[in-house]
Order: sequence, then structure tokens, then C-alpha cells
Amino acid sequence: MDTAKSDTRVRFTDGFVIDKGFVLISAQLVALEDYEHSRIFAFKGNQWFHEDVDAVVWSVCGVEKPKRTLFVMGREGIVYVKKGQGFEEERCGEAGTGDNKLGYLSMIREIDGVLYACGSSGQIYRRTKQGWAHIDAGVLDRTGGARAIDLYCMDGHSSDDIYAVGKGGQIYHYDGKAWVRITSPAVVDINWVRCLSKDEVYLAANDGGFFKGNAQRGWENHSRPDLGEEFWCVEVFQGVPYLAATSGIYMFDGKRVARVSTKLKPAPDGQRLHANDGVLWSFGGRHLCFFDGKKWTYVKHPDNP
Repeated sequence: MDTAKSDTRVRFTDGFVIDKGFVLISAQLVALEDYEHSRIFAFKGNQWFHEDVDAVVWSVCGVEKPKRTLFVMGREGIVYVKKGQGFEEERCGEAGTGDNKLGYLSMIREIDGVLYACGSSGQIYRRTKQGWAHIDAGVLDRTGGARAIDLYCMDGHSSDDIYAVGKGGQIYHYDGKAWVRITSPAVVDINWVRCLSKDEVYLAANDGGFFKGNAQRGWENHSRPDLGEEFWCVEVFQGVPYLAATSGIYMFDGKRVARVSTKLKPAPDGQRLHANDGVLWSFGGRHLCFFDGKKWTYVKHPDNP
């Protein structure tokens, strides 16, 4: 632990734009990456605040109704709900490691006013008044092994139009009654799904994979395997899809995926993207920046050089 005292650098894992002046960011202290520990930052009014949790956090989100609430999800299935000056803890069923557990969770997401979570073994949970409940009949795979179902991301236009994507190009669609595995345009991992409407759904995948379509009509292939990139995330800002890769940020102009010239030095790394309230934020492992539709701006974190 002595190393932690001298090394305050952080590696960002996710972020969520509450509004233009308030951004929620999860990170791990570089010196404590071997521990179940994360630091949750609020960048509010150009000031930094933080709280620590005893979990590895890969996903955060905020909801506005019935009142503004922040949610932080640990990979072992603990969901931290911001209440006042601290967090209250909720547990997602059988998520986590150990006996009779189903593995890590990957994402927490609000869809149509309801919170969902997904992860290893095809776990999908919905938050109810009684707690987090399985809604993964037809997807959940308790057998494990190399062919196990791993879900990395989910999104939906409404409660009866939800997608879950993950390992090996798997795509599942929920119509409000049942999950059905649908034909996938990819054989590699699909890392992200973003639903703008029933007709406009985007997929970001390994090997430069990028697809547009939906479960009904199929998928247009706009992939760029020649780039040698893995697209980790896709977000739409001012009608334009943006993609995050480790080496930087890309955009789709309706015909072709191309690198974004942010004019920032050094060029920002990419990992997660989120747009809200007139800004698009990029949360790379090392860099934070945002785009207001006119220019990109670096956000300096006090713990990183």
C-alpha cells in the first residue's frame, strides 16, 4: 500500500454526462489495480470531487426521474446508489465470482425509465421495487466454459425493443416478452450497441466492425478492418455516430468511418463515449476530453500528468 501513497495516477473506466456542467467518471488507482477498489469522480462546476468504493467499477449511469440519482456498478454485482453524502448498496442476484456465482457484470443502463444490467453467462437483470431480478430466460447460460455467453453491452429504444450484445458476435433482442437470438453481421466480439430509434441501431465491434440496422431488416456493414482497430463504443452526437478506439476517436459520415481530427496534442485515447446536454465526452483510459460541436477540449485530471 505504500506505493498507493506515492502514485496517485488513475485509469478511467467509464463516464456519464449528467448535464453540461456535471459529469460522473469511474476510475481505478493505478497503484491499486490488483485490488477490488475504484474511485468515483464527479466533475462539477469545473471542480473535482471523489468517493472510493471497494469494487472494480466498469459502468456508471445517472437517471433523472423520479429524481436525479447516480448509479455505480461493481463487476461483482454490487450496485452503489448515491444517496446524500454516501452510497447505499444493492445486489444483482447471482453476479460475481465464487461458488454458485455466474461471473462479472459488464454494464448498467437505463432504458425507458428502468435500469438494467448485463454480463457473463448471459446474465440480464432488471431493477424492480423488490430488487434486481433476472429477466434472462432464453439467454442465461449456467454451463460456463469457452463457449459461454458473455454480454458486454445492452441498449434499447423502449421496454419492448432491447438489444444485448457480446462475445463472438452474439446479439439478442427482447420484444417485451422474450429474448431471441438474432442473426449477427459479426463473428468477432460486439462491444457496444446504441439504439437511437426502432429503426436506427448501431453496433461497434472488434476488427474495425461497425454496423447499422435493426433486428427486423438486418444490418448494413460499414466496417473498416483495414484500420486495425477495435471499436469499444459508439455514441451519436448531433446526428453523427462517433466511435471510440484505443488509438483515438472516429466518426461515420453516412458513407465511411474515418478518424476524427480533434487537434488535441497528444491525440486522446478512446474507450467510452457519452453525449448529453449539447456535449460529447470521451473517456479514454488516460485522457478526458469533450466536443461541443465546434471544438474538442481536453479536461485535465489533477491526479494524472
